[in-house]
Amino acid sequence: ASLRHEYSEPGAPAFTDNNLRFKEILLNVPVTKAYTLSMDTYGEILSAGNSNYVFEISFENSATGANPNKQFFNTAGNTWFTASTTQTLPPGDYYVRVQIWNPGFNAGLEYNLFLDNIVVVED
Repeated sequence: ASLRHEYSEPGAPAFTDNNLRFKEILLNVPVTKAYTLSMDTYGEILSAGNSNYVFEISFENSATGANPNKQFFNTAGNTWFTASTTQTLPPGDYYVRVQIWNPGFNAGLEYNLFLDNIVVVED
């Protein structure tokens, strides 16, 4: 399945954020281990100006909200891109988090973000 999220904050200051949290499926980590998160992304740019978009992916602890190991991406729109990060997680329950930014180089950015093939693998 795919997810489409419309991101539109015209006129908002640079680096305001929008979070997508996949809370229905938790990753249970019984002992400290490394996990790799990957997903295919497509940013369909709807606004004029720079065609890049920026976002972060991470695992967020469901109890504390901690997600210190964010992976940042600044990538070209209108093409598929595979985002990936490997993080060592302490014991706990985690969900996948995507944080979308309104970058300074295009404060009026508007785009549809498509996410597909979200995979978590224990390393």
